[in-house]
Amino acid sequence: MSMPPYWPDLVPIELGGSKLEQTLRSFGARTVTAFHATLQAAGRLITRRDAVGGFHHCGYRCTQPSGSPLGVPGSGVEPSCS
Repeated sequence: MSMPPYWPDLVPIELGGSKLEQTLRSFGARTVTAFHATLQAAGRLITRRDAVGGFHHCGYRCTQPSGSPLGVPGSGVEPSCS
């Protein structure tokens, strides 16, 4: 089966971008200052678990080094996706 050159369902950043766009639309910022505040808030809504989940959804295999829970900020251990 051949696939087109760009397949959004297989690009993890599309999932994060979709969540970001949905949040920006729901806040409905109408000024530049409000938009910047909304963008910062929306960026914090995309968690490490969301990012790893996006990779899994797109068919990438992500592994977590043993002894460290997935998605713990500051653990110093990053998941590896391939």
